[in-house]
Amino acid sequence: MAKTIDYLGFRMDVTPYEHEGSTFNRLSVSVGYQKGRGFYVTLHPVLADGGELYDFSRNPLSDTTWIGVEQATKNNSKRLTAIYENVKQGQEAIRLCFDARKWERMEFIIVNLAAHGYADWLKEDVGKFFETTSETHKTEETMANETMKVTDLIGKSISNGGNAKYTINSIEGDKVSVTFQMGDSEGKPMTMGVAQVEKLLQGGWTVGEGAAQEPTAKQEAPKAEEPTAKRVKMETEPKPKQEQPAKPRVTLKRKQPQTEEPEIKAGRLTYSTYVNAKGKTCAKISGFSETDAAYQKEAAASLHGWASYETVKGERVNFLLFGPRYAEVAKTVCQMLNEGKAVADCQAVVDRATEERAQKREERKQKRAYRQEREGKTYTEAEVADLMRRVIAGDKEAMAIVNAMAA
Repeated sequence: MAKTIDYLGFRMDVTPYEHEGSTFNRLSVSVGYQKGRGFYVTLHPVLADGGELYDFSRNPLSDTTWIGVEQATKNNSKRLTAIYENVKQGQEAIRLCFDARKWERMEFIIVNLAAHGYADWLKEDVGKFFETTSETHKTEETMANETMKVTDLIGKSISNGGNAKYTINSIEGDKVSVTFQMGDSEGKPMTMGVAQVEKLLQGGWTVGEGAAQEPTAKQEAPKAEEPTAKRVKMETEPKPKQEQPAKPRVTLKRKQPQTEEPEIKAGRLTYSTYVNAKGKTCAKISGFSETDAAYQKEAAASLHGWASYETVKGERVNFLLFGPRYAEVAKTVCQMLNEGKAVADCQAVVDRATEERAQKREERKQKRAYRQEREGKTYTEAEVADLMRRVIAGDKEAMAIVNAMAA
């Protein structure tokens, strides 16, 4: 029997942009199924270095966008795969919406892509929408830029009228070498596609002279605004060649924790809980230094935890995450570590909890087997007579068997 597919995903390019001090240039797009809600599509921005940030802000420029596309009472791998292929067909339409920050239109297009694929009527609708949108913002200077070839821009810069600026350094084939600059910050070299540069010009970016500016002694670099939401940088591996990405190691990936309630704050380490996408209570122990024994990868795994970190007001905060099965015992682990106990002592407590859970699971299994055996047994007349004699004599086991037969 074929294994049910829970989700499929791919990554796609978008026009590079800067948001709260980080540069993004791709989108991670996933199609999945969630029990009780049906099929969905998620989009998550990807950093220029290939990593992903989770700041729980629900801002499409940095956090996950979740779009329900089809109600379903049960998962179906064939249908999920069809939705995945349909959405992949419309990458260009998704890119147009994302680059133009048209979030409602992007949701409309993704829902229709999932249902129909990139049908001709949808292509026509996308074309008319962006044609109308661009006409609204055109000026004489913008129209002149649209007729300009990208090859004519070498040595020039293009700007959106604000702080963002790209200086065109060179062009090789369909790749454009640029220097990206935000305000007076130092320029960052990167590569864009010719088509992406053309779309910026069509979207209203204007052409200027000169290379990216370096900050001078007289200029004060603008102070970055402190992010109001927590930023969690997940360790990511290079993009695999196959289309289907590896499953996330924690549930932070597809649906972020909704609540976080501190429970223990004694000592250097802090224990808290949060609710994951499935409504399960998970645990988090915060406050480790990078050299703490419990924070090391192998030690964390022995405790059934997962090590990561977040940046809060410019400072790194290290923590261990625990799934719902180990959320309760993580509280004991936090207390023991605050008391100076060794990792081995904490591991013994975790192992004992694992054994107890396995023992309870085995007991339930044996009880089910016993009930099935008793309820499914066929008794002879002699055995029935013997059971009745035992019932009259007050045998509780015989009484339980007779009750089960009656039921």
